[in-house]
Amino acid sequence: MRPVSAAAPRLFLAAVVALVCSCVGTRDAPPPRLQTIDGLDGLHGTVRVVVDGYGIPHIYATSRRDAAYALGWFHARDRFLQMDIFRRSGSGRLAELLGPAAIEEDRLARILGLHRAAESAWQHLVPARERRIIESYTAGVNAFLRQPNPVGLSVHYRKNGLIPEPWKPEDCFAIHKRFTAELSHSFDDVFLQLVAEKLGEDAALTLFPIERDDRVPTVREPRSPEFIMGLRRSASVERSAGTGDAVAREASPPLDGLATACADVLERFTGVPSRFASPGARASNCWVLSGRLTRDGHAILCSDPHLALSHPPTFYTAHLDSPGLSVIGITVPGSPAVIFGHNGTIAWAGTNAQADVTDFYVETFHPQDPTRFLHRGRWLPVEEIEEEIRVRGQESVKFTVRRTAHGPIITERGKTLSMRWMGGIPSAEIVSFLMINAARDVRSFLDALRNYVAPALTLVYADTEGHIAARPTGVVPRRARGLGRYPVDGAGGEHEWIAPVPFEEMPFSLDPAQGYIVSANQRLAPPDFAHYLGWEFDPAFRARRIDSVLRSSNRFTLPRMQQLQLDVLDLATRELLPVLVEAFVDEPPVDPIANLSLRLVRAWDHNVHIDAVEPTIAWKWLQTFADDVWTDEWERAQLPRSGNWGFCSNGWRPPLDVLVRLTLHEPDSPWFDDVRTEEREDRDALIRRSFLHAVESLVDEYGPTISTWAWGRRNRMILPDLLRTPDGGLDLGPVPGNINTVSPGGDGGVVTIGAVYRMALPLGDLKSARGAGPGIQASRRPGMRGREQAREQARSYLDGSYLPLYFHAFPGDFPDYQVEQLLIMTPNWPNTE
Repeated sequence: MRPVSAAAPRLFLAAVVALVCSCVGTRDAPPPRLQTIDGLDGLHGTVRVVVDGYGIPHIYATSRRDAAYALGWFHARDRFLQMDIFRRSGSGRLAELLGPAAIEEDRLARILGLHRAAESAWQHLVPARERRIIESYTAGVNAFLRQPNPVGLSVHYRKNGLIPEPWKPEDCFAIHKRFTAELSHSFDDVFLQLVAEKLGEDAALTLFPIERDDRVPTVREPRSPEFIMGLRRSASVERSAGTGDAVAREASPPLDGLATACADVLERFTGVPSRFASPGARASNCWVLSGRLTRDGHAILCSDPHLALSHPPTFYTAHLDSPGLSVIGITVPGSPAVIFGHNGTIAWAGTNAQADVTDFYVETFHPQDPTRFLHRGRWLPVEEIEEEIRVRGQESVKFTVRRTAHGPIITERGKTLSMRWMGGIPSAEIVSFLMINAARDVRSFLDALRNYVAPALTLVYADTEGHIAARPTGVVPRRARGLGRYPVDGAGGEHEWIAPVPFEEMPFSLDPAQGYIVSANQRLAPPDFAHYLGWEFDPAFRARRIDSVLRSSNRFTLPRMQQLQLDVLDLATRELLPVLVEAFVDEPPVDPIANLSLRLVRAWDHNVHIDAVEPTIAWKWLQTFADDVWTDEWERAQLPRSGNWGFCSNGWRPPLDVLVRLTLHEPDSPWFDDVRTEEREDRDALIRRSFLHAVESLVDEYGPTISTWAWGRRNRMILPDLLRTPDGGLDLGPVPGNINTVSPGGDGGVVTIGAVYRMALPLGDLKSARGAGPGIQASRRPGMRGREQAREQARSYLDGSYLPLYFHAFPGDFPDYQVEQLLIMTPNWPNTE
């Protein structure tokens, strides 16, 4: 990357005018618009910005601080309502903007203490260099807001008589805490306690096992702690305290009598709006190939994070260029760092590590003094924090948050439970991402991760020197006793968190023998790994599919990797359907529609295309079969149920791979017996019954003509707007894939979760990098057709199109057809007259 010249403002203007003139007449497109923004307080030098035809700003500044300033200005111009919602969601202040509907969401954020953690992080944990960058970003946001009648600001403010609040640095950290809550907080331990109490501990271990599919862990051969220590830049590194501890890997048995408390927690907190925590919106795909497996001999890195869908999309693409650093990728509106992307030398992306970073404690209170709790033989005072939620259109809601040594108390019904969660502590992950943006090799990449806390992510890496790597990052607690899979006693101290897994002892893969790394929310390390990292990993269907493709060739190209991101082969149905067919060998369906349906799925290739009827039949059967296997026991035990049964975490059903394992290998399992009937059903009887019921349901819903049962008829993507207004969503129509395919679709209904961005980065030619998201960068810019253009670009994304991630060294390197707008931003120069 070449440095940006620090020329005088008039020379900048002349250069841009010359660029405008050079663009005229070379194509049919109109010449780019030129805009100058003068007298910006907080800006230190002139910034030149090229907005390309896809709305991506390419910011050329004389310092990182000024690049961050301009990014803040553009974030505010194009996405301020989204930023405002994000920061309020992470601060427990949404009801001020949205009214009474957001009260419970705010209450949960306040109980978790997200706002307090964000404020403390900004005050105490940010080094001077990164502090200046964040302050400059904040100044850029506020510079836009200070404009009279700023163009692009949502009508929601004017309609409700609201004045947008100025941005504060701690708001950036509140946004990160908001995403941390969505990606890592979990009530699974509370639910598992209910399963153990209602169905027995053996049932909990069988249906929600600690160890599941171990065929394709992300890190297959972890590097030794000594190897990782050797990568440190400093010459002297001491081994972490506690290294080599033999912490027990066995789960402690569940306590008795917690059902009332656990049921209260699930009833109160699992129905919060999807803006805060979307069950199932925790998945992603990411993989990297070394040059040994590619046609051009260079690494390729691919990524597609899966989150709750919205319009505008979650991420905002930007290119920041300053002396010594040029970085492009996806940013979170409200934060100054590129989260995933490349800087011309290294590329990185990530997935949710799904690590177990949440525990619940049963607290003991003094019988005569409810303000004191027992902890390690001492009666300690409960911390009480008065909270007030201001609500637009009505009186404020006041309540008290009570905290023990373990964290906030989340229920006092029956028993008192407190919640300890790694995401609730002050932490400054934005600093880590800013350091990654400037990293140049594996060493500096790892150094950037040393102070990263939450959410736990698996970051995948490649560089232009040919190295590939992956590392789960984030602080994973170690327990003095047990695994924290159930609520534990909080009084005695034997279940406390001790020193976390040392940084050097987390799994780390560098240049593995197989030549590739796959991270798709599967288990992080082999079963014999030294430390317990969690149990809530996704079923490994996506990881195994990606793995099987990457093992198939050593001549991969970027288009083939883009094709893999769009892959819709369903391994779950491919494994289960032979059992379905076999169950009918001696008792074929009498009903002709059921008979034809069976013949269709028997010949199906297991690709979930929108015009195919076989996915509809197979998925309806799979849903019905799962209902028939689990619902009888769940109803008898009065356990909570959810339609989101395909995901482990927060799905309130056994993971799908557990059902597959029982079906394939334990046909006599008692779980196949319907306890509501007198006879004892076996697996095949339940399969036959569920298939016939599934076909009956399809006939009732679609009619008897099978050709009208196409998967895309109901599996449709609808992007809600930020305010969730009834007519504000974008209906994009049919979507291929389902929740088990590499390209995520849905479960046969409205698709609310998906790949919010696809990125394909070829390290041999990063100017050919590609990215795509469902929607447009900016919903309100002059000359755009608004919703129609958003729909067009989202449809293009669904059809498999990618957008170029231009990586030019100078503004003048852009051909005219790539340019939509040119901006010159100048400081409030001191008057020298």
